[in-house]
Order: sequence, then structure tokens, then C-alpha cells
Amino acid sequence: TPLTVCSGLVNFVDREELLGRRVVLLTNLKPSKMRGIKSEAMILASENDDASKVEVFHPPVSSAIGELLHFKPFVPEGKSTRLKSKIWEEIQTKLLTDNEGKVIFKDGEQEYRLSGANPDDFAFVDNLRNTIVR
Repeated sequence: TPLTVCSGLVNFVDREELLGRRVVLLTNLKPSKMRGIKSEAMILASENDDASKVEVFHPPVSSAIGELLHFKPFVPEGKSTRLKSKIWEEIQTKLLTDNEGKVIFKDGEQEYRLSGANPDDFAFVDNLRNTIVR
């Protein structure tokens, strides 16, 4: 099902770069209005420390469009529920890119990579390393 997605990427990513491109979307957040348009998902991106560079994540190469991604070894059971804002804010503080540009959830010393059905294929960015995820 097509989703309407608005983002704050206009100053960082050219529109043409996003047209027709596969991206990683967070769809279990509460829809929000941006400039009067209801946005039903959020594009997952990485940004450097001073927020001068932002890069949109590629889904795992082997993943299908619409495939549910998860942090290995956490496998979702059934339909995902909407995250409350406070829970999302807490999760977001633990989302980073590693030194290979893969998105990770870092909980203490443990790191979990974002993958789909193929557990050895991960979401990634082309250039940014060891950065925060937004």
C-alpha cells in the first residue's frame, strides 16, 4: 500500500536522489502533519555530529519492497504496534551507524544490525560512519 511520507531532508538530500529510490521507512510511529500534509512514515537517515551532512539509508540489497526489517536477533511476531513518542525517543538515542555504515541498535556493549529475511544482509549508508541515526 502506498504511503504519504514527508521529511525534513530538503536541505540535505536532492529530491531527484529520492525519486524512485528504495529507502528504509519507520511505519510504526504515529502519523504527523508536516506543512498540512499527513505523513504516514519516517525516512531513516544518518547525520554527522554537526548535522551538516545527512544520508538516507539503503535497505538490505536482498530485501523486497515492503519487507519488514528488524534488528537481528529480535524477530517481530505479528503486526507491529505504534511506538509512543517517549519510547521512540529512547530507542533513537541507541541508533547509530557503525564503522561500515550499517545501522545498529547499541544497547550497552551489545550491537544489533538492521536486516530483513536474509540475516546476513543489512541496511546501510554509502559514506557516513559512526554517526547518529534520525
